[in-house]
Amino acid sequence: MKKLYEKLWFWFLIFLLLIVIVCFFPYWFTSRSFFNLDFNKTGPIGDTIGGIMGPFIAIVAAFLTFIAFWVQYKFNKEQILRFDKQETDLKVERFENRFFELLKLHRDNVQEFEIVRYHTKHLSENEDTKLTGRRIFVSMVDELRLSYRTVELANKTLIGQDKVQEDYYSKKDLFKVAYLLFFDGIATDKFIRTNNPSDSLRYKVLGKKYDLLLLELFPLVEKIQTCFIRREEEYKTYIKCKDEIVPGAPAQSLERIAIPKIKYYPFGGHNSRLGHYFRHLYQMVKYVIKQDERVINNKYEYIKIVRAQLSNYEQVLLYYNSISVFGKAWLDEKYLTEWRMIKNLPLYVANFGPLPKDLLGEFNSKGERLFEVDEVSNEVAE
Repeated sequence: MKKLYEKLWFWFLIFLLLIVIVCFFPYWFTSRSFFNLDFNKTGPIGDTIGGIMGPFIAIVAAFLTFIAFWVQYKFNKEQILRFDKQETDLKVERFENRFFELLKLHRDNVQEFEIVRYHTKHLSENEDTKLTGRRIFVSMVDELRLSYRTVELANKTLIGQDKVQEDYYSKKDLFKVAYLLFFDGIATDKFIRTNNPSDSLRYKVLGKKYDLLLLELFPLVEKIQTCFIRREEEYKTYIKCKDEIVPGAPAQSLERIAIPKIKYYPFGGHNSRLGHYFRHLYQMVKYVIKQDERVINNKYEYIKIVRAQLSNYEQVLLYYNSISVFGKAWLDEKYLTEWRMIKNLPLYVANFGPLPKDLLGEFNSKGERLFEVDEVSNEVAE
């Protein structure tokens, strides 16, 4: 706008100079003759000046009218742009206010996590009787790993007893059961009774295919809980297997399950904690990604802020939740791949069940590495 005014002043001064010059025309024409022409008589002077200046003044008037409309057009256009920018700034401000409010709610959710510790009589006076906040996630990952190892052992037992074929339950099937055991526990209302003679229980979200596995699993879970109560470091049992030296011959295999030093009684379920936690986290990520690109064109910067709130163990649980029966939307919306929500995932911790690289790959569609550990390894190699 400033440049526009400078140009207008330039042409205005030229026009003013021309007007001044024209004002001196009568004097110049009457004070002397030009080319033997005498303009002392007012009639010829008036006719001459009127004939010469009339079209010029009309052209100048039209030009000034055009300039007036042009200036108004430029001003209106600039006002529209200014209003659009103000509206965009207002939308960004509203988005950020809502975004950081959701972020605060997420942090509050984590701080409110609380689990009563089990072996309290062995605690020192300075140790809390409750496990709170972000520290819970370390024990949760250990419990989920224990859950998967337990389901694996139940499956091996079935195979050794020739109740199922070796490939009857896939790794995904075993993890599905393991996550339900971790998420809902065994002392919940998430079961239905089967028509099995032993009156076994079945998770409501599972089909009949899993009846045999659950029938073998639940007594095993109770044995491991007993080992935990006794503060034993592992559960040991012999299961039937096929002799590797003499193919087809019956044999026994000693199986061990390491019992991690988690701080609370295992397999009690975390539905009341993690259900709300993951729903809120999903809605927060979705809120960012669904924004209009014309308003929020740097969405990934906000996603990085969300990811920065998650500890490495939270990202491990986010991965396993996403491949469970509860977290399908995370994979469908490609939040883990295209938006790299688990970039800081420690692969050496997520080493059970379906592995991250096997399921998600190493790169997204943009050619970006999904896991930070690969980026670091690649830089070191170079």
